[in-house]
Amino acid sequence: MGTVYRVSKAVDGQFVDKVHDLLSGRATPESKETLTVSVQFENGWEADIKVVQDADSPYLDPVLFDQYGFEVTCLQDESESLEGAYRFDVDDDVFIVEIQRT
Repeated sequence: MGTVYRVSKAVDGQFVDKVHDLLSGRATPESKETLTVSVQFENGWEADIKVVQDADSPYLDPVLFDQYGFEVTCLQDESESLEGAYRFDVDDDVFIVEIQRT
């Protein structure tokens, strides 16, 4: 077993609600702008939880980057909520992002 890296991120409740409304189809995207929540792990790696505002179907795009900014892996997430845990498994290491409403 490798190292488990864990980061918790508190996100404004209005932002969480906006994302939920987009993902559930209760709101339509106002632009093509990608909304992003970013966190940095203690080893210099970073995770972006992106909300892609596709006109047909907005979706979450969780992506893990190494310390040099190169994409290492991504997750397929069909959730209708930004809140929760995102787990990235890379070799023997585990990277966990926990998004919580403030």
